[in-house]
Amino acid sequence: MPACGLADDSTSLMGAYLVLTGLMARDRNDGLGWVIDLALYEPLFTLMGPQVVDYNQLSIVQKRNGSRLPHQHRSNQGWSLGVGFR
Repeated sequence: MPACGLADDSTSLMGAYLVLTGLMARDRNDGLGWVIDLALYEPLFTLMGPQVVDYNQLSIVQKRNGSRLPHQHRSNQGWSLGVGFR
């Protein structure tokens, strides 16, 4: 993990996004908005993807990739394309 407030930053961005989508829902649904309940760890689980579940349920530890992305292709021209899907 980086030496910065990743949980704080990601949670504040997720909270701002949820507030905006709640306001849009209020405008579309005759004034009925949303109740937002957001914990500090939830956006981190979203950023980590399936790694937490893979480790907890299947005991799979992800291998280190360094600066290389999995599913990366290098072309003859020297540029690379990262493709990710599940």
